[in-house]
Amino acid sequence: MAKNEFDKDINYRLYRSVKELLHPTISKKNISEYKIIIKEDLLPVYVYYPKKISNINTVFIYIHGDSKITDCENKYPSICSKLAIKTDSIIMAIDYNLKKDYEKTYSEIYKTVKHIYNELNDTDENISIVLAGDSTGCNIINGINYLNSNEISIPIEILFYPVLSTKKVSVPSEHEMFNPRLLLDIEEYFKKLSKENQQHSEMLNYTGDIPKTLIIVGNVDPLNSTIKEYSNKHSNVELVEIVFASHGFLKNPDKETENDVYNAINKFLNK
Repeated sequence: MAKNEFDKDINYRLYRSVKELLHPTISKKNISEYKIIIKEDLLPVYVYYPKKISNINTVFIYIHGDSKITDCENKYPSICSKLAIKTDSIIMAIDYNLKKDYEKTYSEIYKTVKHIYNELNDTDENISIVLAGDSTGCNIINGINYLNSNEISIPIEILFYPVLSTKKVSVPSEHEMFNPRLLLDIEEYFKKLSKENQQHSEMLNYTGDIPKTLIIVGNVDPLNSTIKEYSNKHSNVELVEIVFASHGFLKNPDKETENDVYNAINKFLNK
């Protein structure tokens, strides 16, 4: 392999500082997907860059959803790559596996988010940090809000079709035949989470203070009514509905959906 060339099919265990990621030295053509180890006691991170890597002032810390519900565990590289390009931002996606102990995983993700946040804040650059995720990744973000005791202060969250509670939802009848397999997967997910201990349940059903938040959800998502109920409880939540979109629409959006999603994000970020 030539010097400074990166083969994204190989997982490099590279120890890097977050600050170095803002100014990549590897060749531009090879930095669209870059897996790193920041520290040995933190989770690995995939880094995605926009087409232009100069004058970047926004970094997303991204937490993907669970593969059982949306297949986003396998699809998030393409989601994050598109997000980087469409928002001219660096995306740092935390690589984790939710199949093991949930509470431990949430704690590991929080520790990794906190380290990235502190490293970015320690630079002399004016970097805006956004915490974002999809589906069950948003449930993890809710857990981060619960775990956080003023240790970090990320000002913005962007949640795509979030799962915001472990409580069983009542699905409106018009959604029941739209995606019956999805409803079964969501129900199975809730059952799995309900077996966790009381503190874990409180963490995932947290309804306290949250940062300024944009929620983007499909109008035929089975969780639409639950998401609306959550957003109505918070004055700093902006809700955008995507017409004819269901849960997991980021995996393979049509052109109109894609335009609606990224127009909403850029408008929100520029307010």
